[in-house]
Amino acid sequence: MIACMSRASRLLLAIPVLWTACSTAPPAAADNGRLLFNANCARCHGPEAQGTAAAPALPDRVRGMSEDRFLEQVLRRYAWSVPAAEAGSEGALREAMIRGLMQPKAEPGAMPVWQDRPAVRAGVHDLYLYLQSL
Repeated sequence: MIACMSRASRLLLAIPVLWTACSTAPPAAADNGRLLFNANCARCHGPEAQGTAAAPALPDRVRGMSEDRFLEQVLRRYAWSVPAAEAGSEGALREAMIRGLMQPKAEPGAMPVWQDRPAVRAGVHDLYLYLQSL
């Protein structure tokens, strides 16, 4: 049937295909990241990641962040601090770093550590792509 159509008719049939191919809909990975964000992050960061009283806006923060740094922030959240009495020794610094690796931040209001959540751990790349698209 298409072979019998005029060139103009075939072009008109192709327009919806071209429109779909050129649309700005997010790719599947970013769409998966949006779903992950809505399920785990939106309650604190807001529905469009614009920030709330509980948590900061994310688009500008993530835009300047490497994916590796984002992964560290989302999955681990280490706190390295050295008590003033121990600040003078190299061993104290090493101990503080080890404690920080072993004990993620647990400050009131701090972002949760997500490394134990399989869906977040598996989708952190998609989450990064979604936030980069905002």
